[in-house]
Amino acid sequence: MKTLVIGATGTVGSELVKNLRKKGVDVRALVHTPEKAAQLPNGVEIAAGDCLKPETLPPALKDVEYVFMLFPISEHETKMGLNAVGALKKAAIRRVVYMSVQDVEKKTGIPQFESKAPIEKAIVDSGLSYTFLRPNHFFQNDFRMKDSISRRFEYSVPFGNGKISRVDTRDVAEAAVNALTQEGHAGKAYIAAGPEALSGHDIALAYAGYLGKPVQYYSPKLDLWEEEAARFMGEKMAKDVRIMYEYFQRRGFAASDRDEKQFETLLGHTPRTMLQFAKEAIEMWAQSTRNPQPSTTPPAQ
Repeated sequence: MKTLVIGATGTVGSELVKNLRKKGVDVRALVHTPEKAAQLPNGVEIAAGDCLKPETLPPALKDVEYVFMLFPISEHETKMGLNAVGALKKAAIRRVVYMSVQDVEKKTGIPQFESKAPIEKAIVDSGLSYTFLRPNHFFQNDFRMKDSISRRFEYSVPFGNGKISRVDTRDVAEAAVNALTQEGHAGKAYIAAGPEALSGHDIALAYAGYLGKPVQYYSPKLDLWEEEAARFMGEKMAKDVRIMYEYFQRRGFAASDRDEKQFETLLGHTPRTMLQFAKEAIEMWAQSTRNPQPSTTPPAQ
């Protein structure tokens, strides 16, 4: 089975490509810059293309049977997705796995959630065999706070009092591999969530247990958070992410027991817990302090 991966160089996509290659799957990655192709494992075929330029997609889909796709959060996300779905339909792809987001089917008002809903609808309407993978908030987003957690012993994400069923990107990638390579997942949507819903205080306690020191949690005021975030993600993105955190504070972002069981069935084992992730992160950060590297923080998808 030749599988095209759209979004192959992100946190989830790169892990997915690695796992597919371990299974001996013939992988082609869609990239639009040669520099990103250098990050991919040996044996991965590279296809130059851009989902904003639909004329570049048919060559990338030649001889492809299966497709995994995700798109970067941007003002063009929906357009990229719809272009890709149109190309997949013309190519008569056998199966597509699309990574969306939990609560995409609800009217959340969160721009980076609602941008994915038209893509899901287009896939359903296309008649293609599909599986939707809808992840929760990623553990790996905490890599951005390495110094705050490990040096200042502070964990500050504006979750408020909301409880979040966060998930490890490695589990999301492994679930995507199973959805691509196993039968029985057609027409299904899976919430990709961890096995527990945790508050910001719970997450701080998980890190404290492996640091050996108390880690203070505080939920920054959203006005101040947005102002600071705009410095590195831009005003538009900071405003959109603020809306997401307002939603988390009002409603939380917990998965149901049913969702958790369905994801565990797809994954084939219990998802990684926050405690497991915290232990690995603290060990990795300690190692990087002893042996500094040019870059130790993978980008969050």
